[in-house]
Amino acid sequence: MSNLNNIIKLIKPSIVPVAFATSTFQQGQMNFNIMGTGFVISEKGYICTCAHVVLGKQGQLNIGIKENGNYIWAASEIALIDNERDIAIIKLPPPPLDRKIEFKTVNFGDSEFVEEGHDIAFCGFPFGGGTGGGFTPSTTRGIVSAFRPKKVGDSIIRHFQLDAMTMEGNSGAPVFNIDNGEVIGVISARFDPLMLGNAPQMIVGGQPVGFPTNIGFAIPINLVKQLIEAVLKKQE
Repeated sequence: MSNLNNIIKLIKPSIVPVAFATSTFQQGQMNFNIMGTGFVISEKGYICTCAHVVLGKQGQLNIGIKENGNYIWAASEIALIDNERDIAIIKLPPPPLDRKIEFKTVNFGDSEFVEEGHDIAFCGFPFGGGTGGGFTPSTTRGIVSAFRPKKVGDSIIRHFQLDAMTMEGNSGAPVFNIDNGEVIGVISARFDPLMLGNAPQMIVGGQPVGFPTNIGFAIPINLVKQLIEAVLKKQE
């Protein structure tokens, strides 16, 4: 068994789907539409994802969490939004005492030491859409192919350009070192020239999803840790 096999087993319990629930009165049930990926950053039920995953959506924000090996949906609220960094922190409600739910947090690395050619992977829900299409987290492997400057406040920050298959549902997924599983970034965007016109679509689980691309972009985790630390300190 390779080291990556072990790393995937280590990080997958921290990966959660980010969805919005809408009611269907005719059928008397709730539909959960997965908009992106999140990851657990605190045992108290805090989740990190991208701001664009949760803003401007219809329905009730929900996070899928594992209980006895199965996903259940939990209505959640936004604790912090930073549009400039494209980061959102979500707070889950405390689980009832009779529920066996554990929040397994990720381990953070130092994104300052990331170089071009760095081997990475990310784990998420690439297809998004309804729960019939891609309700199992999958792992994608690639490299950091370049650094792209982006202005954040008064500073110019290097964002990571990735050579890895990136889909819409990967937004908010943690990018991690394949050697130790430490998170070094957050998937935030992808380059898809086909979306400029009437692009072909893939159909997964009966739902149309955006066309895949091999160019993705990630926010360095050091930029995100500042926000996470501020939120968690406020809750102490």
